[in-house]
Amino acid sequence: VDCVYFEELEAEVTIVAVQGDIHLPEKHVVPLKYLFPTKQDDSVLNIDSTANCLDQYRVFYNHLWRPWDGEGDENNDWVLDHLESRLKLFYDMKNGVISAEATRHIRSLLEEVEK
Repeated sequence: VDCVYFEELEAEVTIVAVQGDIHLPEKHVVPLKYLFPTKQDDSVLNIDSTANCLDQYRVFYNHLWRPWDGEGDENNDWVLDHLESRLKLFYDMKNGVISAEATRHIRSLLEEVEK
């Protein structure tokens, strides 16, 4: 990762190696949710901490944040308004409190909205 664009939640990366006969541009800008640490950088980076942060971001982005959350009134406090109920829904679906059928239905509705 050469540069992180925090406001856009993206990073500029340099491709250092690929497997097979694949030709890619050397530089890419990618969403942070697609980044995974692949090697230890002894100079600055704590790989375990970085991997943990990226995993937490992916859980948040994939299971708690919704496309419509970025719209509307900027005066709302998203954490106070939504975090507890979204976490409860996430864990209820994950732990079987909500039936598998209902969980599949909820996920399919969310996938439709995100398209």
